[in-house]
Order: sequence, then C-alpha cells, then structure tokens
Amino acid sequence: MAIGKFRNKWRAIISNGRDPNTGKQIRITKVFNTKKEAMLYEADMTKKIKTKFPTGYGMTAMTLNEFYEYFKNNYETLLTPKTLESYDSSFVRISAAMGNLPLAKIETTHILTFYRQLDTCPRLNGRKGTLSGRTKRKHHELLSRLFKKALQWHFILVNPMDGIDPPKWRYRNNTQIPDKDELAKLFSALENETLKHRVWVMLTFSTGIRRGELFGIQWNNINFEEKTLSIQRSISNVNHTIAAKETKTPSSTRVISLSDTIVSMLKDYRIEYEAYYRQIVNTSIFEGVGRIEDEYIFITHTGRVSHPDAFNGYLKAMTKRYGLMNITPHTLRHCSASYLIANNVDLQTVAARLGHASTAVTQTVYSHLLKSVERESADVMEQIIKK
Repeated sequence: MAIGKFRNKWRAIISNGRDPNTGKQIRITKVFNTKKEAMLYEADMTKKIKTKFPTGYGMTAMTLNEFYEYFKNNYETLLTPKTLESYDSSFVRISAAMGNLPLAKIETTHILTFYRQLDTCPRLNGRKGTLSGRTKRKHHELLSRLFKKALQWHFILVNPMDGIDPPKWRYRNNTQIPDKDELAKLFSALENETLKHRVWVMLTFSTGIRRGELFGIQWNNINFEEKTLSIQRSISNVNHTIAAKETKTPSSTRVISLSDTIVSMLKDYRIEYEAYYRQIVNTSIFEGVGRIEDEYIFITHTGRVSHPDAFNGYLKAMTKRYGLMNITPHTLRHCSASYLIANNVDLQTVAARLGHASTAVTQTVYSHLLKSVERESADVMEQIIKK
C-alpha cells in the first residue's frame, strides 16, 4: 500500500495479491485531488481486502468471456429474451477485443481503445459503412451493466467504466409519414382487403400501439361497453420462437380509448372470429385455451397466436399491389402520434397512448413536429395581437 504525489495530485496504490496464472503482483491504482481522499480510499480498500477477501479479491483469473456467461446464468431471469439476444449480438465485438483478458485486469484504457475500434468497425450484417451511434451506445450499455455487476458481486475492486462517457448518439426519426392524400389512398385500398387485415392497420393507426402489443391483445382486453383497449402484454420473436412477454416498460401497460369506428370494426371482426373459431376448436391440431375470451384476437388455424412478422409481410405486399408508399407497422405508430401532435393534442396524452415512459421520450422522437406546433402557437398570438 502506498500514497504519493502524481502530477500535482495524490495517487493511492493498493496491492491485491498475485495473479494465479503469472504470479505477478496485482495492483489497484487510483488518483485523487487531495491526500485525504487518497488516504480514505486506501483505508477502505485495505479493509475490504483483509476482512472480506483475505486470499485475494474475487476470481482474478476469470476472463471477461467467462464472466459474461456467469452474468447470463445468474441474471437471465431478470432479462427479456429480446434483451439477451441484443446482448449476445453486442458481445461478439466485445469478446473479440477483450474477451480473453482477466476481468480484474481490464482497465479504463482497454475500454477506450475498444471504443476507438468501434469507430472503424464494419457492420455484422454485411451492410456498407461503419456502426451507428446507437449501436455503439448499446455496447457501452452492456459493458456498464457487466462491470457494475462485477463490482457488486465482488469480482473487481474498481469499475473501469467509471468516468467513461457513453458514445455520442442523437435520435433521428427518419420515418417517412404518409400525408393526408396518401393516407386516404391507403384507407381506400383497405376496403378491398380482408376484415382481419383492416383491423391490423386501423387498430394500429388509431391507437399507436406497437406491433408486438397488437398481437398480444386477447378478447378480454377489449371492453366494448367502455370503448377501451387494455394493453397487458407483447408478442415477440426471439431466435425464431414466438413468446408472450411483459410490455416494454411499466408505462406501456395502459388503457387506450377507442373510437366508435374502431369499436364497430372490432365487433364485426368478433362475429367473423367466432365462426372461424368454431371450425378449428375441436380439431386435433388446436392449441388454444378453448375459451374465446382468453384467446388472442389474431390466431392461426392451430389456435396459436399469429406471427407478428406477418403484419410486415402483408403491408409490404399490399402497398406494392396498390402502388402506395412503403409502410410498416412502425410507420403506422409514428403516423398516429404525428397526426395527434399536428392537431394539438397535448404531449402527456400522446405519450400515454403510445406507452412512452415519459413525455421526454415523446418529445425526443417527435421534436420536429413539436417545433411546427410551437410555430403555429406564435401565429395564433400574432392574430390575437393584431385584433
């Protein structure tokens, strides 16, 4: 243990035993502005090492690759399958850069070097160009969580992520929203489509729900008398497996008011659904629960929930067939929010319908529309002043 001057500051150096593989001494170094801070840190770390970890701190030989598997095995129940899939994708690059390094030996400089490598790293999907700011941010979020847990679980004494700023990234909403004329063409084309497909499109557009939430609706979530829809779950596709999960955030579990047109459409669809249900419920391949109220409103001939990707495939084929602009389920969600904001519906209401965690999220995603609404408010004041 030692404390000394270092570039006009005070540095604490703590010995943490020896590496079991190389026999070299493991040292923990940290710099402070004052000698008192360095002394307090040294005393605290010395106490931890002597009282809790007399034979050396943590499993110093464990590599980052090994810890990642340990992390997943002990934390998996708290993560959604989609999150784990995203983590595995990000860890491919992390593993290539630092995976074989002992966890306790990874320093801030290793992380910063890795971030510089990401600036020139090609995409895994084969597309041209380098990684987006959002993808880089995902790597940062994973590393932050890994080392935070490593510190909490006593595998390391110092978190190398401390003081590292996340890669810069600014959300850009590049979704092309159909104008009123294009929307009218879409609605007109839908008149020639099946009732189920009309419900897919119109329910998504009118409520702004996510694709997974749409397919997670069960009949008991629809209150025809109150004209409301309760969002309780989401259907996701992870590693080619369809599964129900909790909504994206606690605020995503919500109740949305439905318009008279949508309620009427759902009532017609319910009649059609019941006729179809009677045909499949007693077949040998039926896998539903056997009670319409507890069934998903969009099912296959086996009674299982329909695949969410079917919505994307349908929209792609339908818009091409009618010569319309390309539209996805997410386009319809953005379209719903955009028209609400353009018609001066308050941000709190829009955020609640979309299931955003806060109005700050809504403001970030639709900032370009909010600016135009704010401009209109100035024009209103101008008219009042002139009067």
